[in-house]
Amino acid sequence: MNKEYLERAKVLFAKEETVRTLYFTSDGNMFRAEHYAMGWANGLADKKIETISRTLVMAADIFNEKAAGDSGLQVDGSTEGAAGNAGSPENSTGGTDGSDSTQTNSSETDEKAALVTRYIELYDTKPNHMTGVEKLKTQIATKEAELKAAEIAAENNKATS
Repeated sequence: MNKEYLERAKVLFAKEETVRTLYFTSDGNMFRAEHYAMGWANGLADKKIETISRTLVMAADIFNEKAAGDSGLQVDGSTEGAAGNAGSPENSTGGTDGSDSTQTNSSETDEKAALVTRYIELYDTKPNHMTGVEKLKTQIATKEAELKAAEIAAENNKATS
């Protein structure tokens, strides 16, 4: 079980109470529907799909609380405060000075992959493969603004009730 997947699932489960199960492909993309994950995995060398349910995340939290009290260990065996994701794309510092085009292309690919992942989380579907980074950013920002406005409206309705 991948700790990063658990953390991402935990965040989404906190935001979306109706989601019960998430599916992660080997490249780290998260899907709400298994058939989307299977379709995405078909294009990957490693076609493994990891399923994480809401109850699994809750059980991992309970285990971590008890284990932290006993030995300081978490579900993945790491100690609290460990670097954990030091090699993940979010923590890499890709060179953008043009000195290494492979690294620059890799960071652009990583950025697009992260945007595609976020797009899928928001829209529950993959964007067109020809969609550029800037358009993805715009669409994600628009959807996040819509969700934020809906959240504020719901809070205002509760306050007036």
